[in-house]
Amino acid sequence: MILECVLTFEAAHRNASPRADERTARLHGHSYEVTVAVAGPLDPALGWVMDYAEIKERAKSVIDRLDHRVLNEVEGMNEATLADVTHWMTERLRPQLPSLHECRATILGERDWRPVVARLGDGYERLRFGFAAAHYLPALPETHKCRRVHGHSFRAAVTAADASPLAGPLGDIYRQLDHRLLNDLPGLTNPTSEMLAHWLDDALAARRVRYHEIRVAETCTASCRLIKS
Repeated sequence: MILECVLTFEAAHRNASPRADERTARLHGHSYEVTVAVAGPLDPALGWVMDYAEIKERAKSVIDRLDHRVLNEVEGMNEATLADVTHWMTERLRPQLPSLHECRATILGERDWRPVVARLGDGYERLRFGFAAAHYLPALPETHKCRRVHGHSFRAAVTAADASPLAGPLGDIYRQLDHRLLNDLPGLTNPTSEMLAHWLDDALAARRVRYHEIRVAETCTASCRLIKS
């Protein structure tokens, strides 16, 4: 039987391949998902192949070497492409998990401008889009992992009575944010999700765009909302 356990980490990188284009060669970031699969016989007494908690625990030391870091600075990472991440993790997981069957690394979120509009039940419409960016939070203590340069597959959503006027301005804003180090942008020296929501508010106000709510999510489980009064 084969067991699969899904883990995640957040990291920044530059695609150091000579085939990389100008956009992906810039410092940016992603949320990564790693599927760790182990294979083995079913234990007749326990009724399982291996404890999922044990898989997570053994993989944690490997994940921690990548999480909230710049992948290009990790020893042995080579060009820091997705294939490199998969290979790097596979080589280091094998000693921890002798029954390792497969390790697959993927990138979460959109990697292009792909806005999605949804009609909400309260009469509003929401335009949602994603972007890949790196950042660090300089106000935090040196020991905090978010003080290090890392990255996310950010997701943003803007709610308005009519979403049709949002696409053009948000497309321009997307190109300012995507595949960048957010700290380099004017007004984003401390790019928390909250500050990014305020930055989006200012950017939309400069374009005279009316909206009801901005939502910014760094991960699948963490987000903030700015509601227009």
